[in-house]
Amino acid sequence: MISLVTLFILFLGLTCHVHGDFEFKSPTLWKNSLLKRASGALKMIDIVDPAKNDYALVIDAGSSHSEVILFTWSEKYHGTGFVRQISNCEVSPGIDGLEDPKETLENLLACVRKLLDKVPDSHPGPFPLLLGATAGMRVQKLKDEKRSNAIFITIRRGFENFSYKGRRLLIDRLQILPDKDEGLFAWITANYLLKYIPPETEREYEDMEDVDSIGILDMGGASAQIAFQTDEDASSHVKLFGEDYGVKSYSNLCFGSDQAAERYRFLLLIDREDKKSNIINNPCSQNDPDIVVKGSHFLNNPCLRVYDSLKIDVDPDQEYIFRSNSYNADTCRHAVAEITDWDACDDTFTNCPTTEEEPIHDTTFYALSSFYFALRVLPTFSKGSEAVIDQDRLLTEIDEWCKKPYSDRVAKAGEKHAHTLCFKQNFIYYTLNQIYNLDDSSWKRLHFTNKIDGATLGWTLGYTLKRSNTLPIRVVKSKVSTEVFKLHQQVKDLINNLGNSDEQSFLMQEEQLANVCEKIATSLQADILFQYEECGTLEHMKAKCCKDRFGSW
Repeated sequence: MISLVTLFILFLGLTCHVHGDFEFKSPTLWKNSLLKRASGALKMIDIVDPAKNDYALVIDAGSSHSEVILFTWSEKYHGTGFVRQISNCEVSPGIDGLEDPKETLENLLACVRKLLDKVPDSHPGPFPLLLGATAGMRVQKLKDEKRSNAIFITIRRGFENFSYKGRRLLIDRLQILPDKDEGLFAWITANYLLKYIPPETEREYEDMEDVDSIGILDMGGASAQIAFQTDEDASSHVKLFGEDYGVKSYSNLCFGSDQAAERYRFLLLIDREDKKSNIINNPCSQNDPDIVVKGSHFLNNPCLRVYDSLKIDVDPDQEYIFRSNSYNADTCRHAVAEITDWDACDDTFTNCPTTEEEPIHDTTFYALSSFYFALRVLPTFSKGSEAVIDQDRLLTEIDEWCKKPYSDRVAKAGEKHAHTLCFKQNFIYYTLNQIYNLDDSSWKRLHFTNKIDGATLGWTLGYTLKRSNTLPIRVVKSKVSTEVFKLHQQVKDLINNLGNSDEQSFLMQEEQLANVCEKIATSLQADILFQYEECGTLEHMKAKCCKDRFGSW
C-alpha cells in the first residue's frame, strides 16, 4: 500500500510545476522538497505488510449503541505508532440496554470475531482490547451501581475466556472512561487527522490556520466535553511522536443534548404556574405532538437530583403532558438559559456544569457530534459537512427553523428528532456562550463538523495513538517490505543524482522517476487489492481509499 502513497508523493512533487502550483526557481529547493516527501513515506513503509503490523481492538460503549473498531500500526516515530483504522462493527443497543448482560456480551463477541477475520493468519495475537463506556454508563452507575458492576463483570469474564481460531484477547482496560480522558482522546484524534500532530507533518489543506493545534467541543446525549491545548491550567499531559502536550479537558455529565432536554422539561414542570394542572406549555416548539412523561421518570433520573425534594411538586404516578402551541423565542431562551447558568442551576440541582470563568480568546475549535447534528438542518450547515457561522446569524436561522410547520421539520430531520431539535439548537447556543464562554474571536474560528477527510471523529483513535507509546513493536521479517525499500531507494538515488541542474535536466529525469514509481505500484498491486478489497477498484483506491487510510502523503 505504501508504494502507491510513495507514487502519489513523488508525482505530486514532480508535476506541480506543470499545473502551475510550482515555479522552478531553485534546484536545491526542488531536490529538498522531494527528499522530504520521500523520507516521510519511508516512515510508513512497513504498512505494506499487514503481518508485520500491530493490532488493537477498541470498543466505544455508548448509551445507544457500541462500536468495535480494529486499529493497526507498524513503524513508530519517536515512540508513537502511525495508527489507522482497518474496520469497525456496530451493535445496538448500548451495553446497558439489554436485560441480560450475556446477550450484550455475545453481540460484542460477534463483532470481535468479524474484525479478527480481517487480521492476517500469520499474526497470532494476543490482541490488546479496551472497552471504554462513556456518559450513558456514568449515568447508569449513578442510578444503579450494582447493575453497572454486573454488566462489567459479565463482559470481562467473556473476554478473558474468549478464543477464536486459536487467538485470544489481552484485556487492556474495561472501564467507564474517565470524563477528562474522553475529551483528551477526542482532542488527539482531531489534531492527528488534521495533521497538527505530529507537528512536522505536511498538511493537505492550503487554508488550514497557522496554529499549533485546534480545540474540540464534543456533545453526546448524556455529557459534553471540551479540550484544548494550554500552557497553563492543563488537566492532562501527553507525549506523542516525541512532543509534549498540555491539554485542558473536562466533561459535564448530564449536560449532553438528551439529558439537557430532560432537565428542560423538568424545569418547565416544577416552575409551572398552575401546580394542579398536568398540562405544561412547551415554548421551544411549534404545534408539535404532545410529549407525555410520567412523574417517576423525572424522579428516578440521577441527573435531576435536587437539594430539597420537598419543594418539588411532582407526582410519581401522574402523566404530565408537554404541549406546544407556538414557538416563543424569548420564553424558550429564558428557560434554556436557566439550565446553562451556573447560579440558577446551583439554586436547585446537585449537579451543575463546570464553566470557564475567563473568556476563551482566539482559539480555533471544532464542534462535533450533537453540536453538528442538531444544527445541520439549518441553511448554513446543509450545504456541506463543515460550516462557520456568527452568533447573530445562528440565532436567526434557529428561529426560522423553530417556526417551520412540524411536517416540514419531520421531512428534514425525521420524526425522532423533529420535536427536540429546536430546544437543542438553543441549548447549544447557550452552552457555547454561558458554559464555555467563547468570545467573538473564538466564535469566528468555530467549525461545526463531524468528520475530517471522511473520518468520523471520536475518542477511540486518540486512545490508540496514546496507547501505542507503551506497546512494543513486533519484529517480523518481510520480503515485501524489502522489495519496496529497494525500489524506494532507487527513487532516492535518482533524486540525489539530480544535482544542481537546470530546469531542462530535471524534466528529462521525470520519466525515469515515474517508471520506478510505476514499478513499485505494479509489483504490489495484487497485494494491495487483496488487503483492501473493500476499497473497490485500484483506480477508486488511488482516488479515495488510499488518501483516507494514509493521509500523510
